[in-house]
Amino acid sequence: MDNRVDTMTDPNRSVEVIVLERDKEHSIGSSVFRIKMGLEELGVEHGIDVIDNGSTDQSALLASMAGATVTRYKHRVDRSIVMRKAVDIGLERGSDITIILDRMGGNLPEEAVSLVKAALRSEKGFASGYIVPERGEDTLGCLAFDLKHLRELKSTHEDVSEYLLSLSRKERLNKVTFNESMHIVSKKKERMNGKRRPLWVRFRNFRRNHPLKFYGSLGLITLLNAIGSGFYTINYFYINQNLYYPTAFLTVLLVMIAGFLLVAGIMLNALNLIVEKVHMTKRWEKETEFRRVCT
Repeated sequence: MDNRVDTMTDPNRSVEVIVLERDKEHSIGSSVFRIKMGLEELGVEHGIDVIDNGSTDQSALLASMAGATVTRYKHRVDRSIVMRKAVDIGLERGSDITIILDRMGGNLPEEAVSLVKAALRSEKGFASGYIVPERGEDTLGCLAFDLKHLRELKSTHEDVSEYLLSLSRKERLNKVTFNESMHIVSKKKERMNGKRRPLWVRFRNFRRNHPLKFYGSLGLITLLNAIGSGFYTINYFYINQNLYYPTAFLTVLLVMIAGFLLVAGIMLNALNLIVEKVHMTKRWEKETEFRRVCT
């Protein structure tokens, strides 16, 4: 069964995806490949550009090997320059639909494809659409423009980067919006239904993802209490020339608990780093295999 979007109303309809990235050698190749596969499935004429903002790794090379047209800055430049360059590339390509995907904002390649699908299915046409960034106040998320709006954007806004940033912050909802009217909930956040996670869930995730901060903070608080208890015990001994055993025992106990918490935080943090390293190694192996297939 062919599930491609019907684009026969305009056989020459084209899509340009512009990816902004820096130091993403572990994922940029697969990102380009996933975008390419998604667009080929839709059956539209397409191109993929990658703007590399001064990466110190092999991101630009891997993106080029994956089939993208790469614009590389030798040294890192201000993000406003990169944003303006993305708009210029979109105008230069002249595609009917231009997608700007900012990988630094944590957005996924599939979100760029979902914007293309929504744009193609929009019966009334569209001016712009967006998926807000997952993280970062100075990141764009994923934006979509038709060619007419992209030209207007360039001609009417002196600072294109500020306009793009304001658009990406327009709603702190995880939604795709076209013409202020059509809303499509992002699949990545659909299960949350726009609700914040319960406090206990955020607490559990913080403990799991940041064990050194969590257990280290508890250990330091316990250690401060032990110091206070120790000062009280010493002061009592100097005044009464007699050891007050309850506070002395409490001091020793608190020191032991503090030491245990600090050691636990360090060990769990080291374990997290090892697990992350293993995952990165696996991703690198997949990337290497992908490069081998491409060549």
